[in-house]
Parts: sequence; C-alpha cells; structure tokens
Amino acid sequence: MASVSDDCTCRLWDLDGEELVRFSLASPGMSVKWHLKEMQKLMVAERHGSIRIFSLDTERIVASLRATSGTAVLLTADWCPTNPNLLCAGIDSTWHVWDITKSSQPISSHAYQKSVRHIRWGISDSSLLAIGDWRTKQLIVYSLRSPRPVLMAPLPVLSSAPCWHHRFPIVAIGTDRNIHIWSLQKR
Repeated sequence: MASVSDDCTCRLWDLDGEELVRFSLASPGMSVKWHLKEMQKLMVAERHGSIRIFSLDTERIVASLRATSGTAVLLTADWCPTNPNLLCAGIDSTWHVWDITKSSQPISSHAYQKSVRHIRWGISDSSLLAIGDWRTKQLIVYSLRSPRPVLMAPLPVLSSAPCWHHRFPIVAIGTDRNIHIWSLQKR
C-alpha cells in the first residue's frame, strides 16, 4: 500500500501495516496511485503542484512535471488506468491532462467555474474524466473528445470521489446516505 500526507511524506506499507519505504516530499501529498499495468511505478502528486512518477525497481523518478505556478493549489490527481502515459490533475478551478511521453506541458487544459476537488479517469474509456465539485455539489463528466460535459448532475452533498465500473462507462458517487449511479453507454 502507499499513502501521502500533510507531513510531506509518501510511505509504502506491507500488509501487516509495517512501513517499508519513506519518500520525502517538498509539500503535503494530495494523491498517490499505483498503475494497474505497471505495478512497479507510483504516481505522487503534491499540493504545490509537483507530480512525479517513481520507479520502485530503480528507486528513481522516471517522470516529473510541474502542474502549477504561483499560488495555485493542486487538490487532486489521477493516473489513467488504461494508458500509463496519461495523467490528470485538478488545480484550483482548472483541470489538466498530460501525456508524459510528449512534454511536461498539458495536452489539454479546461477552466472550470468552481473548484475541482476530485478527478477520476474512466476505467473502460480513457477519454472520460469524472470531476466532483464540493462547492457546487455537482458531478461532471467530460470526454476528451468533446469540449462540453457529457454529464452534469447536481447532488445534495458531495461525500466522496467519483468511482467508475471496471468494464462499462458507469460512474457512481456517494452522498451522505445514498449512492448515485449513471450509465454513459451509448444507446
């Protein structure tokens, strides 16, 4: 398991809860994720905007990008489960997508009216991104193929990050005592 925290560390744990490795970070950790296709790689995103991919085989950084400048704050990041070269992050009121094989500059950036609190790649379709906005209490799904949202769903509260079905374009999100589910399959 891996975790990041406000103490500016990323820690790797065994199944018994014993700490195996500790990486120092330059700012509080906001997101950490293993990649399903490349299990020896770990994405770590920090509040000040640094996103790095570590290789646990070599114990080195294999990719690094700077997602923010100035006072902007990175709140969330995710790694595309079907394409290990794609990363996304929510920085204040903007979300960005990077292809780390091309450049450290985003391949796509989208301004958003409020705050991007949670962002998650679609598992069955790498063009889909779900964004949870805790200020407007909305779930918004974007397709990288379209400039407009595919889904905008108001919610009574936003209690969790969006979650995708592993084989179908179905997204779910929890609100207080309910789970809301939407199918984005073409009819």
